[in-house]
Amino acid sequence: MLRPTDISPLARLVRRVDAASDGETAEDSFATGFPSVDKWLGGGVRRGDLVVIGGEVGSGKSSLALAMALTGFKASLLIRLH
Repeated sequence: MLRPTDISPLARLVRRVDAASDGETAEDSFATGFPSVDKWLGGGVRRGDLVVIGGEVGSGKSSLALAMALTGFKASLLIRLH
């Protein structure tokens, strides 16, 4: 949960996404398979987006990326992992 006094760029972005998101996914995006991640991304990953996943060692970054890629593959999308 964000504190009202948190003015970091990420916190401001999250507040903008929360304020703008009406719960519908844009037609050029796909769901990641993780509702909380979709919310953070404003409804899902949009075509051409670069999504950077960061975290501590062993926190599941690769597993999350693989699961998101599998969801995209099932939707017949071209997914690139670097």
